[in-house]
Amino acid sequence: MLKNYIKVLFRGAKKQWGYLFINVAGLATGIACFILIALFVRDELTFDGFHEKGDRIHRVLAEVENPQITVQPPNGLAQVLLDEFPAVENVVRLGYEKKAISYKEQLIYEDNFFYADNSLFEVFDYNLALGNPANALESAYDLVLSEDMAAKYFPDQNPVGEILRFAGDSVDYKITGVLEEFPANSRFKFKFIASFKTPSEPNFDVNSWRSSDAVHYVLFKEGFDDYEGFLAQVKAEYEERDLTYKGVIEPFEGLYLDADYSFTMEGISGDRKTVITFSVIGILILLLACINYVNLTTAKMTVRSSEIGLRKVLGADRRQIRHQFFGETMIYVLMAVLIAAGLVEYFLPRVNALTNKGMTLDYWSNPWILMFFIGLIPVIGILAGLYPALIVSVLQPAQSLKSSALTNGKSYFRKVLVTIQFAITLTLIITSVVMKKQFDHFMDFKGGLDKDQVVLMGSGQIIKEKYDLLKSEFGKVPGVASIIGGPFASTGGYFPLQPDVTKDENIFINAMWVTPNYISTMGIELVAGRDFIEGSEPDFQTALIINEALVKELQLENPIGTKVKTVNDQFQFTERTIIGVAKDFTFNAKRGKELVLLQPSRGFYEMSVKIGGTDISKTLDGLRDAWAGINPDKPFEPRFLDERVANFYNKESRLSQLFGIFSGLAVLIAALGLIGLSTYTAARKSKEIGVRKVLGATLYQVLRVLSQGYMVLVAIAFLVAAPVSYFFVRNWLDDFPNRINISVTHFGTSILITILVVIVAISLQSIKAARQSPVDLLRDE
Repeated sequence: MLKNYIKVLFRGAKKQWGYLFINVAGLATGIACFILIALFVRDELTFDGFHEKGDRIHRVLAEVENPQITVQPPNGLAQVLLDEFPAVENVVRLGYEKKAISYKEQLIYEDNFFYADNSLFEVFDYNLALGNPANALESAYDLVLSEDMAAKYFPDQNPVGEILRFAGDSVDYKITGVLEEFPANSRFKFKFIASFKTPSEPNFDVNSWRSSDAVHYVLFKEGFDDYEGFLAQVKAEYEERDLTYKGVIEPFEGLYLDADYSFTMEGISGDRKTVITFSVIGILILLLACINYVNLTTAKMTVRSSEIGLRKVLGADRRQIRHQFFGETMIYVLMAVLIAAGLVEYFLPRVNALTNKGMTLDYWSNPWILMFFIGLIPVIGILAGLYPALIVSVLQPAQSLKSSALTNGKSYFRKVLVTIQFAITLTLIITSVVMKKQFDHFMDFKGGLDKDQVVLMGSGQIIKEKYDLLKSEFGKVPGVASIIGGPFASTGGYFPLQPDVTKDENIFINAMWVTPNYISTMGIELVAGRDFIEGSEPDFQTALIINEALVKELQLENPIGTKVKTVNDQFQFTERTIIGVAKDFTFNAKRGKELVLLQPSRGFYEMSVKIGGTDISKTLDGLRDAWAGINPDKPFEPRFLDERVANFYNKESRLSQLFGIFSGLAVLIAALGLIGLSTYTAARKSKEIGVRKVLGATLYQVLRVLSQGYMVLVAIAFLVAAPVSYFFVRNWLDDFPNRINISVTHFGTSILITILVVIVAISLQSIKAARQSPVDLLRDE
């Protein structure tokens, strides 16, 4: 019997290879999408999951109130936690920066340079391939390399004990270990780890309460859960040292998906909403593929009804018929899964590049992946094969011998399936269109600033020490319009402001110390008062400019001339006078209106150049030469401000692109399903088409007969999809203060795309039926 079923299957596949291709292709595409999304979701949910003590590790931060700002805690907190908090088993501090290495007469710019306490290897499960973790980071200038960096700078040799010098440092780093490779889904992408005792800047104090150079990770003892008591103790420590902070504690296992702040060099963070969204998309796409199979299989049954009837006349019972169709489904699903595995292998590196991940398909070392693929076959087989097998097995032999037996009373269920398919497709298209529009809004958002042709020259101690010299030399380069100092894509810093100089009541605002030409260079609009005057000592000593949001917060009717107290660039609380009001501006469209205060300064850690000419590359070459003349041991790494701002939206960009890709594939799968339904419709109405052609019906009239009813299904699907899509995108947009308005055009565009797909998909089969000879259509065998 089994041999006979297989013969029938392959004989039918040979005769109708187009049906086989569409059926298997639809299933394979849907399964491949589902697997890729499942890998992505698994990677997100298991992020940082390889640390055995992860459930006892918590991140400790400091928080400023009014407005609520989270920052790194003071360096000195770590030792106090170890000495005076009995519940704390261990603490590790992690800071980071970027450095350049002098290697073979070249400057090589390296990122992911970290500073860490030696307790790193006791708190987290990062292991050393070479070296002793007990003392690898014990002393200043001890350095641990990743395996990649060890192979890059010390090929074919043991680097432990060797010396590595970073550009600008007068002290050699001693290599004490090589980090063993660890999972890619880790929040820390270590390339270099230096001892936290290594001075990162002049006057560095490893236990200072006035410096905040690292995030603290605390390992609590087993069984501890009194976190409120812990935070109360931390706040008391701050108050004892006259610090207006309070403690913030976050479980390490939830940092990636739930934390508001990343505090990593690459801004690594996830989003639980994204995980849920893509989980739903994966299930919907797999459901679409299964619906396609049902539609295509049902369409083919109108041709196979005689075969089924003969089998029943010859003694086949319901169980045998069900087994036959389930067996066929399982074979098709097996073929589809194998093809899907190949598609996943091909597209996975591209998905990794888009999502910045390192997902792999290692079937043998990771049993989960192999079992997942094997488990898909029966699950999808049941989803796709249950309905066709059941409706065929219940027919009586006399019914089965009629070609109409499989059409009467069953079309409503098929229409429901297609309506569901339309609704899913429309929901994905609408959501994708809105996401794309929101991302375009981010990229076009000016935020009250002129960001064009502004080149960031770097930040840090080197800018502070050589600002005047750099400004002088850069000013000689043709094409340079202006040179400015001050914070740009960063937020400046949050410091207290005393609105009433007679009362000791503070609010916290975003204080930006800038050069006098900052406002004019960045195109910030002044709505009242005046700008800073270049070289004016009174402005430097006492003037400040605030934005409209701060005016509203302070409830000032006439802000010009109002005196307030705030911190100057020497961190001294001084009285200053408001000389101007700037229109609200922001570098990050994802932020709401901030309370901003600008005041002039002479010391900067950041510098940028506004290019005024059209020959940007020539100006950049001139800036490079000027930089090399002043800083020969530091790499010239210019970045355009608009590119840096665009990095704020990397996560949204990747989400939008992924959503668009999977939405497009959903449309493709839906189109295949429509081809299946139009095949069924053409077969069911073959005699009607023949009669109409005999009576002189044109091709257009035949097409209209075949396609009538489909637009009704699209309309019903739209009525379902529109509110669901609106609810989803509205909630998604609520996360962004600067967002687009949901427009009717977003829904109109989506339904037009769907109608176009419907017309094309139906026409492919309808034209074929309309061009058939009336004699062939009216033949009844």
